[in-house]
Amino acid sequence: MTEKEELELLEYFMKNIRAGFDNLYEGLDDFLDDSDLMDLWYDYDFILAREIIKNFQDSDWQWLSQNVKLKSDNWKMKVIYCINEDFGIKGLEFLLSMIDETDEVFIYVIDSMRFFLEPEFINRVKSTDLVAERVNQLLKTGDPFDKPMLEEFSRNFLVGAKFTLDEIELE
Repeated sequence: MTEKEELELLEYFMKNIRAGFDNLYEGLDDFLDDSDLMDLWYDYDFILAREIIKNFQDSDWQWLSQNVKLKSDNWKMKVIYCINEDFGIKGLEFLLSMIDETDEVFIYVIDSMRFFLEPEFINRVKSTDLVAERVNQLLKTGDPFDKPMLEEFSRNFLVGAKFTLDEIELE
């Protein structure tokens, strides 16, 4: 698919989302429920989902926050994958609201949060004790495949936090 075709598809998609649902959260929910092919997710679908989220109003963020706990881990990971620093503090607060999820979901949270490199974002992460606790736990018992990403996150976000990270062994 060419870049022009992608833009046309995105424009068409957003027009239909706005026309077919009362709010963008409902459009996102419907889209994520229908987006089962993970190959397409990482190629194109996450771009469309990210565009929906970029257009969220405060009420859509509220709907997302209120309803995400009822969704499957797969649905949650899709949303989390879309969130980056472009969503500012609302995106970060949403990610922080997901830190008590399963280990698999939490890995997606950390992977997305590690790109929030502005000082205000780093300070917000440092002030959330549970993040360090979960990262520390996964560094000890989690999948070795995830260890480099968790170590990078620890170096950038947790070193110098208000709590002690003596137990984290960074290579």
